[in-house]
Amino acid sequence: MANPLTLSSDSRSVDKSVAPYIRAREVAFIGYSLKSGSAAYFYFDDKKVDNYVQSPSTITITTQDAAKFTPGTGLYCNTTGAYCSVLGVSPNTKIYVSENYLTLNVVAYGVETLSFSRGDMVYQSGGTNQSSISFLARVDYWNATDNKLVVVPERGTINTAMIVLSALGKSNRCNISSVVGNQGTNKFPTSSKLTAVVEGTACTSKTAVISSYNHRSGIIPRSPASASTITLAGPTESWMVGNTFYITSGVGLGLSGTISTVTANTITLSSPLSIAPTGNTRYSIGYPVSTLSSTTSVDENGIICGIFNIPETPTVKFLSGERMFAVTDSNSYNDDSVTSSAVAKYTSVGFINIQKEQRTPTVPPTPPARPTPNVTINVNRTRERERRRDPVAQTFFTPDPKSAGKNYGIFVTSIDVWFSKKPASNTIRYPIEIRLVEVVNGLPTEEIIDSTTVLWGDVNVATIPNSSNKTKFTFADPVYLLPSREYAFVVISDSPDYRIWHSVLGENDKTKSPSPRIDRQPYSGSMFLSQNGSTWTPIQNWDLMFQINKAQFSSGLATANFDVRAIDIPILVDELALQSADLQFPSGSLTYTVEGTYASSLTNDAGTAVVPQTLYKYGKDLTTSSLNSNRRRIVREGDNKSMVLTVKMSSADPDVSPMVNQERISAILRSNYISSGGIYPNDITIASGGSHINSSNIVVTFSDPDLTGGIRATANVLPSQLVGGKVTGLNILVNGSGYSTTPNVTIIEAAASSNATGIVKGETSSNDGNAYARYQTRKVSLADGFEAGDLRVYVECVRPSGTHVLAYYKVLSPYDEDEFLDKNWVKMAVVRDFYSPDQQTGIELEFVSSLFAESNDGTPGEPTGQLSYLVGDEPFPVEGVFKHFAIKLVMLANDPTVSPVIVSMRAIATEGEFPGGTS
Repeated sequence: MANPLTLSSDSRSVDKSVAPYIRAREVAFIGYSLKSGSAAYFYFDDKKVDNYVQSPSTITITTQDAAKFTPGTGLYCNTTGAYCSVLGVSPNTKIYVSENYLTLNVVAYGVETLSFSRGDMVYQSGGTNQSSISFLARVDYWNATDNKLVVVPERGTINTAMIVLSALGKSNRCNISSVVGNQGTNKFPTSSKLTAVVEGTACTSKTAVISSYNHRSGIIPRSPASASTITLAGPTESWMVGNTFYITSGVGLGLSGTISTVTANTITLSSPLSIAPTGNTRYSIGYPVSTLSSTTSVDENGIICGIFNIPETPTVKFLSGERMFAVTDSNSYNDDSVTSSAVAKYTSVGFINIQKEQRTPTVPPTPPARPTPNVTINVNRTRERERRRDPVAQTFFTPDPKSAGKNYGIFVTSIDVWFSKKPASNTIRYPIEIRLVEVVNGLPTEEIIDSTTVLWGDVNVATIPNSSNKTKFTFADPVYLLPSREYAFVVISDSPDYRIWHSVLGENDKTKSPSPRIDRQPYSGSMFLSQNGSTWTPIQNWDLMFQINKAQFSSGLATANFDVRAIDIPILVDELALQSADLQFPSGSLTYTVEGTYASSLTNDAGTAVVPQTLYKYGKDLTTSSLNSNRRRIVREGDNKSMVLTVKMSSADPDVSPMVNQERISAILRSNYISSGGIYPNDITIASGGSHINSSNIVVTFSDPDLTGGIRATANVLPSQLVGGKVTGLNILVNGSGYSTTPNVTIIEAAASSNATGIVKGETSSNDGNAYARYQTRKVSLADGFEAGDLRVYVECVRPSGTHVLAYYKVLSPYDEDEFLDKNWVKMAVVRDFYSPDQQTGIELEFVSSLFAESNDGTPGEPTGQLSYLVGDEPFPVEGVFKHFAIKLVMLANDPTVSPVIVSMRAIATEGEFPGGTS
């Protein structure tokens, strides 16, 4: 055969990866300014989702500083070792928490040293390998002093009788002595100390003393005695009787039942559930409950929070994209009689455009708006029909930076305002909110850029305003404001009793002594009043007293590292696409580097620079697919350090800096499912076990591979594979490569009375084969009178050196009584054989059914022009024509990071040189 030619052309493509449905996950939410004491019903994408919402448990502390515990902060009880995390706070002493954790009392296994890290995967197994895992969990916190291991169960049920717990990917084991709270004891007893835990590290400067604890939801700690008698993760209370028990996630998802009796930490349902829950089941009792009544959901401060467990089952799932999460006080979504409601957007990207060429990112002239977080939903927009909300607003222009460079705008961190009055303590203590909004034609709009809420207890009242009695409204993230642009902030509350300090042109300035007359407006903006929050009336010569605080960035290099979430099944990685929502400026730099682990040696690489939204191929610089390239990476099971993203940013402008939204950082990992044409254990079937004596004397021989440069496979028979003198399987020593037709195997022992026989699946079998990557057409049936005698196939592809694209056909004559599926595939001959010079250049291959034999000088034979093959000594197809055909393409690569790519395929059925089967 002639040597393949190399062609060059320019090509560019864009891949669109599809994730059609939102993946199952926990989403924390908190809502403010709702109608106190009202019921709450939950909707997602217009569908009612009450059964998937967990109400929070409540911890009340002795001091009025609950606000220091921000959402997401862990809380560790120093007395019991129990653990929870903050969902929200209500002034001043109440903390709403998630109890979706298990705290394990552990001791060292033998002489091993106990050591765990946040993100580790731990498991229990009934055997010696991971295939028999009975319990799997993720470590959230490890207290080495108390030997308390806090985990989030992923699947299965913890078994305290099976004492050994191991860490995936590590030689680290421990014994479990008990589960905290599993015996019905109070996990958070009165007068116990709570310590904040941030990112797995105890923060001893943030502590509190427990005044009371009320259990509402959590994870079932052990398998229930029955489908109607269930052990909770906390103590029961009398109010639970008659309330509804919901399974919000895990085994039994969506089921519910009415609680009839309670004892210690066990509930009994009036009717058994159809499925008994297990140890990874999340549950909730009733709706979120306040201190006002056991039937209400919104507390006395208008606050509600909880966890929405997004379901992902064959029957309950939600499409990716932008979805609305809503809380209302009506049992019907489209109810005009709603008196209190709140909505928030939840965004899950389903379609991701990935550039397949390296590109240089550019700074958008108008930076994008702050993206919606996809983990925590802050529900802070409400609609009240019974109470009037009369907000005030103040417009302003983005302050000019103090730096001498180009004006790129600023990042606002907070806004200070001064209050002269707030609601009395014996009334409903509504919070107050500030919204940053767009301004159009000099008027505030309803386009909210960001918002933040301050609770009643954190509002300072100033008799005479000064720097010590201001009220600071801090945004969760710095908010970017474009340069020289007009914005507004809106101050809004459900209470009419808040009063804000403002200035009036011509009156005296009370903040100074003596009080000078106010003779000019410090800002070019205006103050506005509204009775409905959408129609605004400007108040000439009035301005709110406020201060905008901006971020001041250092010129040094900032670095952030993001570990991969530990998994329980390893992932081979040939390509990756980093997804990140970032903001860049010409005055700064932002780089991303991914440090991976080589699949061949399990050692770390030096790091690879990647560009978000751009597909990166680990073998992109290679022009040849080689068995020795070792470019494939792996994310190891239980090892959250096997892939690490490093983000580095810097800025020469103190007013702006590159920004990265950590909630939007993710990566699509791709593994090319392709082989080099080797033989694997699943490809071999023992047809006859034979009658053998000694496995060490058995010689296993495979036929030579078909493709040039292929490697012959080798195997032997292990003692365990010789049972009663019969061979039950083969142990592959070398998989080999280059087998494009069905191989043969012999199993011979010289002294055996009869030798075993084996069958190897190959690509010229009737179905399946030894290759991983293949494409197969449907059966094509030609119209009567249009039977064909030959086939030609044209394939447009990218085919680097060291890879193969092979074509096969299967035909059936109208005179053949066999089943089409039972026909063997026949390998086609290639007459136009090319390689691409790189991994972007496309070429076209041409295949024919068969060739005449080579001439004596080695010149390849010409196409025969007639499809014909033998089965034994019998020629096929019958009568030399066929009515039905199918085409199969097989792809092989020595290195999976350098693989062929099929662009298109054409198959042409022709009459052939000798129609009708005559010559």
